[in-house]
Amino acid sequence: MILIDSHAHLDFENYKSDLDEVLKRAQDSAVKYIINIAIDRNSTLSTIALAEKYPFIYAAIGIHPHEADKYSSDDIKLVEEYSAHPKVVAIGETGLDFYRDYANHDNQRKLFREMISIAELAKKPLVIHNRAASEETIRIIKEEGAGKYGGVFHCFAEDAEFADRVIKLGFYVSYTGNLTYPKNRLQEESENIPIERTMIETDCPFMSPQQFRGKRCEPSYVRYTADKLAEIKGLSLEDIARITTFNVYNVFGVGPKPERTIVYPIRNSLYVNLTNRCSCECTFCPRSRNPVVKGHSLKLQDEPDFNEIISAIESYANGYEELVFCGFGEPTLRLDMLKQVAEHFRNKFQKIRLDTNGHGNLINGRDIAGEIAKVLDTVSVSLNTSDPEEYLKLNRPDFGEKAFPAMLEFIRNCRDSGLEVIGTIVGFPNADIAGVEKLAKESGIKFRVRKYNDLG
Repeated sequence: MILIDSHAHLDFENYKSDLDEVLKRAQDSAVKYIINIAIDRNSTLSTIALAEKYPFIYAAIGIHPHEADKYSSDDIKLVEEYSAHPKVVAIGETGLDFYRDYANHDNQRKLFREMISIAELAKKPLVIHNRAASEETIRIIKEEGAGKYGGVFHCFAEDAEFADRVIKLGFYVSYTGNLTYPKNRLQEESENIPIERTMIETDCPFMSPQQFRGKRCEPSYVRYTADKLAEIKGLSLEDIARITTFNVYNVFGVGPKPERTIVYPIRNSLYVNLTNRCSCECTFCPRSRNPVVKGHSLKLQDEPDFNEIISAIESYANGYEELVFCGFGEPTLRLDMLKQVAEHFRNKFQKIRLDTNGHGNLINGRDIAGEIAKVLDTVSVSLNTSDPEEYLKLNRPDFGEKAFPAMLEFIRNCRDSGLEVIGTIVGFPNADIAGVEKLAKESGIKFRVRKYNDLG
């Protein structure tokens, strides 16, 4: 397991006497990478020095809004000069802070724009500080086109609606120990923010998690934020570690490069990525844009053969309850492989499930329900609407008007073959939830709403 503290201030005086011990505790707690964040001229230099000394520390350099009344043109030139340093991965922290009011607001705006300009020239992401200035921060980002190289709103404390606006501008959000505080509105809001756009951090020496509140924070404590996020999202700690590490890599290039995934764990299930081919081009599916599920990169260069799949599944230790044929593609396009693999593991999992668009009969030119019922326990079918015309618009099936009635027939055949069948809908805005629930009930199958922008 790898955790990344995406925002720390280890060059502060708080760590002068025991930095090596702090770093050892971090490494021992699975915190394998740290991004240290500068706030002014001096910390830009000390942050770079830290990154040069320790291989697992990277730097973000810039001038904090609190310094907006003090900085000089020489300070700007320094940040410009070092922005090309190989271990500098971002510009920041920068932004606006109208809560503390330590600096003139116009000076803060000017400084923010200058930091954005440096990031643009360096082609590097931004680390955004935003406090009591959300609308102004968004306005300047839009005016400057600052989402081009992405970035993160650190120490995020806003609601899900604001997070959605930030994400649409090309940014991620990051939680500190503030997520662990009791009776916290942020916990409720974070449930509705896509984990695929989320990072974790400590902002140490500040923002200690609840267990250490009032004491100096340090990178090893990022695990407590990860634990709380796992609890909120209904995921494992390993899931959160993998997803947030993937996100940090996507934005900052820090951490291990994701590799092709044939088999991938989520919670207590193992998923099998048989193919990226599909008989649909659903409007809401990121398969062709960004084929990532819970930190797993599912882009296949070649479809795996039987031995590869078996080896990939067996590489995981026991303890997974369910084997799921899913991935970013339609598994019944490789029906024979699906049946072979499922048969091989028939008695090794409590349940074997197929996630499908329900086009298996059309794809294979025959009723396949009886065949798959011999090796599967459950079939989950993406309905997404109860209206055939809307289905064509949403799912854009290769089979055209044949697809919707064939899907319903497939569902009935699977049900009659003794399989547990679940009809699902993605809960995108204005989704036909009531209609699909009624259709599922009439078809004698179970019903489930899948969260929009929350795959896996």
